[in-house]
Amino acid sequence: MNWQLRPGWIGFLFDGRVFGLGASRRFMRTTTYCTSSGSNGTGGLQKASTDDGVVVQNMPSLVNQSSNERYLGQVFCNRNLNMQKISAIGFDMDYTLSEYIPQSFETLAYEGAVQKLVTHLGYPPELLEIPYDHTKFVRGLVIDKPRGNIIKMDRHKYVKIAYHGSRKLTEVERKTIYDPNNTTWDSFTGSGYAVVDTLFSLPDAFLFSTIVDFKDSNPERLPKSYEEIFKDVRTSVDLCHRDGVIKDKVALDPAKYIHK
Repeated sequence: MNWQLRPGWIGFLFDGRVFGLGASRRFMRTTTYCTSSGSNGTGGLQKASTDDGVVVQNMPSLVNQSSNERYLGQVFCNRNLNMQKISAIGFDMDYTLSEYIPQSFETLAYEGAVQKLVTHLGYPPELLEIPYDHTKFVRGLVIDKPRGNIIKMDRHKYVKIAYHGSRKLTEVERKTIYDPNNTTWDSFTGSGYAVVDTLFSLPDAFLFSTIVDFKDSNPERLPKSYEEIFKDVRTSVDLCHRDGVIKDKVALDPAKYIHK
């Protein structure tokens, strides 16, 4: 079966099996788990000793389980492991072992994405002249793609602040669009909304708001809808993470982009 380690975990490949190693203040169990193929083909977790990796007990599969057997996200920690038998170690790097410097790393993603928008998707070259401001947005915001807005909500889904591009909406505008009497928990969960929930999403938010401003000022030069613009922004930023625009430069000068 395919088993994806949770962010922040370390995986060990031992005798063709993947072991998960993690730490948690709430779950300090001295247990190692590995993936295996069950007799029914669904696979499962097997408990292994922390000394030599010998399987001693079968655990329920991560799939096709009843609600009371389903894996609930616990993290298990080993006290010791025989590293002589470990052939490979894999880990999640981004903001786990490597803490990026926002000013330089986010600027790298932003500038690469803008370049792709202008060069490959025909966006106005004036966008290349707008510098990135890493202090403009924070995590926890929501992008309203069809309206070109970026909003901040409280835990009751009440929209407290809303911007259209870089322009702050007035209280009347905000409550007209996001009427607190009609919004529910499901109002912001559709495909028209995107949550800025990671540090990697901050350049997306800034670039989107910048292009919204340009579109409003020059509608004849950018006839695309706000939703189409957001799609292009996401595509461009993702491509920068895949084609080496970001990783190659970080590898050439790690000290510029990663805290020591």
